[in-house]
Amino acid sequence: PQSILYDNTKIAVARILGDRTRIRTRRFTELQSHYLFDDRFGRPARGNDKGNVEGMVGYTRRNFMVPAPRYDSFDDLNAHLEAKCLARQGDTLRGHDMTIGERLMSDLDALMGLPVAEYEACDHVSTRSTSISMVRYRGNDYSVPVAFAHHDVHVRGFVHEVIIGCGNEVIARHKRSYAKADMIFDPIHFLPLIEQKVGALDQAAPLQGWDLPDVFATLHRLLEARMGKPGKREYVQVLRLLETFEIDVVQGAISHAIVLHNHMALIAGRDNTLYATIIYPFTLLKIDTYKKQPDDPSPSKKYFQKIHQQLDRVEKNLPQLTALGELAAERYDRGGLIGFHWFGTTLEQELIGRSGGLMHIGFDRPWKEKKLRTDEEKSQDIAVLAWDADPKPNELKRLQNIKDSGQYLLGFGSKRNPNLAEHIKLCDSWVDSDTEAKDLSPGKLNHVMNAVSGWVWMAEFIAAHTRKGRMPPVWKSWVMKDGRAWSDRFFRKTKYHKEFSVPSIQEGVLGKEYLHRIRSQLSALENTQSPVIHQFAKTIAAEKRAGRRTLVASSGHMVMNYVGKFSDSMWADNVEVHENLESQLNNFKKKSTRDSLVLRLGYFGLSNKIDALFKEKKNRVLLMTAENPLPEFSSYLNYPERVDLGLAFGDACVPIEGYPIPLFPPSGVVKAVAYEALNVEILGDLKN
Repeated sequence: PQSILYDNTKIAVARILGDRTRIRTRRFTELQSHYLFDDRFGRPARGNDKGNVEGMVGYTRRNFMVPAPRYDSFDDLNAHLEAKCLARQGDTLRGHDMTIGERLMSDLDALMGLPVAEYEACDHVSTRSTSISMVRYRGNDYSVPVAFAHHDVHVRGFVHEVIIGCGNEVIARHKRSYAKADMIFDPIHFLPLIEQKVGALDQAAPLQGWDLPDVFATLHRLLEARMGKPGKREYVQVLRLLETFEIDVVQGAISHAIVLHNHMALIAGRDNTLYATIIYPFTLLKIDTYKKQPDDPSPSKKYFQKIHQQLDRVEKNLPQLTALGELAAERYDRGGLIGFHWFGTTLEQELIGRSGGLMHIGFDRPWKEKKLRTDEEKSQDIAVLAWDADPKPNELKRLQNIKDSGQYLLGFGSKRNPNLAEHIKLCDSWVDSDTEAKDLSPGKLNHVMNAVSGWVWMAEFIAAHTRKGRMPPVWKSWVMKDGRAWSDRFFRKTKYHKEFSVPSIQEGVLGKEYLHRIRSQLSALENTQSPVIHQFAKTIAAEKRAGRRTLVASSGHMVMNYVGKFSDSMWADNVEVHENLESQLNNFKKKSTRDSLVLRLGYFGLSNKIDALFKEKKNRVLLMTAENPLPEFSSYLNYPERVDLGLAFGDACVPIEGYPIPLFPPSGVVKAVAYEALNVEILGDLKN
């Protein structure tokens, strides 16, 4: 509904001021921000303000709950009440020609559309797990896997369930207890520890009352009778199969193995195949019946797989990137600058002005006044050029002019693209992204791989300086409290630090470390965010089928050169929106229509200013961003079902000894991969 009339319940109203202004509770404000409805409140002790509501409560009590219904669970009670309400839709009330159900359909036309994600009606608590892998919530202790002891965790307390997460991962789910000082265990959480201390198997408190099928007890008895203490460990190892397989799968495998007699153990293969071993004569039997057959990979799954294959190729190319890093470091030391000629590709935007990136990069950003640079220093300049797709018609001529100026040309792109053949010849060095010429299936890769190769090259550039006892300054993110002060201290003033001594970094080490961080970030993104990506894709595909395009409200460095530029142009229109640029905010107001679907492709959090703009336009918002602890960017918390990019606040991710801030940002790469994973899911949905 556009607005809802409320009683002055303490759940919604924290305080009523003298002028009858309501101070709303935080939870109610979150609910209102999620569904974007207006609230109205009745006057205290004036039941006639909402007489229809009072009357309906009485009708429901008399007709649906007399005699008092008794059910085993709230789910069963709610199903009973829902059935009663649905049955009543066939009634026609006095004074009306249409049934209640027909009138409801008319009312639905006036309602706003629901948000993509449901509101999480839960309590949020940040706490820490104990040494015995328990987390306290509302006076009760809930277990987490032993690997997460002494970890910071986040608890979401629902009416019937408690969900515990660590980072981006859900690590435990429990039925909520309303007892006092209760301890709620999931026995599976403690099996790794019991496997090490099998003597505690029969007495361990977390395993008491574990209701397992009878075949488990039979197996336990057989193993312990035949093997003694080692048999206990074998049994625990069988129980640990429940970490991977459903209980009915393991139960069936145990039953199968017991029938074979002389059973010694069950083994789970890396491909999820179960095996039974026979003690004498020793035999390994494959139990295909219980193998989990993998589902056909989704378009985004295929894309993530291809990305990881390309990352492996970048690592194989590390010797070339190391050599180019050393070459660039020497030219930089002799006074050369690394810069761009702005051919409109992602790598140019990605390498300049980034957290943890080289501070003095760009021909307009020397460490001293430009007029003081000598011709000899200028002869050492390196022009970085990259192609995400086919070159533009005039670029070859521009490239020749740059070559004639004497700059060293370092190119990035795919040698498999025949339209780049002449461009490759003109460049002094070329980093091959080795992507398909058309670079479309299973999704666009070239812009991502150029960015990754660029950062690995930059890592080896920094490492080469450290081997000469030098450390050039890098940017510190301006979202950090002292980020701007750091910039004021070194920008256009310092070629190499005198304040910090960084030990020599061996060849290839820094580049590999960046690749490791990128692989970890992308694996976390795929493993934790794929369901939300799929959900977003279905929503955008449905919007496209309805004849409406999705507005991508983007921010950041690379996005301007890939959003709406390639296959995503089928459904996406890009508009850049940064909260500090009024021109962009006004442009968004012009391009966004009321109740339109908006994909916010952000970096860290969501500024309250932009969120207010979304609410003003009644936009339906899909949010892709990372967390942000700053209050002015906390509006992302209004969107619990968002694609969490999983980036650490401040962005730069590779620490090095002797330097106070980390190097090299993963955000541009992670965001580009997340967006393209969404795009391929949308295109796949539209084909079906």
